[in-house]
Amino acid sequence: MTEIQALNKDWVIARAALDELERYLLSSSLYWPVPGARARAGDVPRFTIGNLMLSLKRLQGVDWPPEMREELDRIQEHVTQLRERWKAHWIKKAGEEFRQRLARWQEMLNDLRKSGSPSAAEYAYQVRQRVILELLCGELEGSLAQEKSALAATDGLLRAMVQSAQFVWDEAVREAFPEKSFWFLYRLPQTS
Repeated sequence: MTEIQALNKDWVIARAALDELERYLLSSSLYWPVPGARARAGDVPRFTIGNLMLSLKRLQGVDWPPEMREELDRIQEHVTQLRERWKAHWIKKAGEEFRQRLARWQEMLNDLRKSGSPSAAEYAYQVRQRVILELLCGELEGSLAQEKSALAATDGLLRAMVQSAQFVWDEAVREAFPEKSFWFLYRLPQTS
């Protein structure tokens, strides 16, 4: 997926928040279909707290024309209002998603240990899970201590498997992901 396609997908998810976020928060579903989203190569965008947060973060990092920046600010304000209004629902969904993504991330790292180093492109795609986990951590307000501890242990495993590198995603979104908080986006698997 090119960066333009990724940013277009981010806009679809962000814009869906205007109509879908409240219904999503009050539903029992963790993965919500994004109305109007077109699937490409089996990649069907799903609305989740993590996907929304990632899309907004990526979009905030881009220098958009004023009208698009205003639209993004309106979406962000709407999300903030609903997050506060339905805080318990938000935290519950964020926690459920955190658990599921952590299990997938751990599985991916275990597969990586067994099979060897993925390509830089594969790592850049897979590390998306870790980015979302980082964003979700900030939403959990002290809950899921055991899971957060498991994430820290997984980070230790990851650090042993990677080496310093340039930012692995497109430079257009780099400012939104400082290395101090998102160190895993500035690493690549070690080569033999």
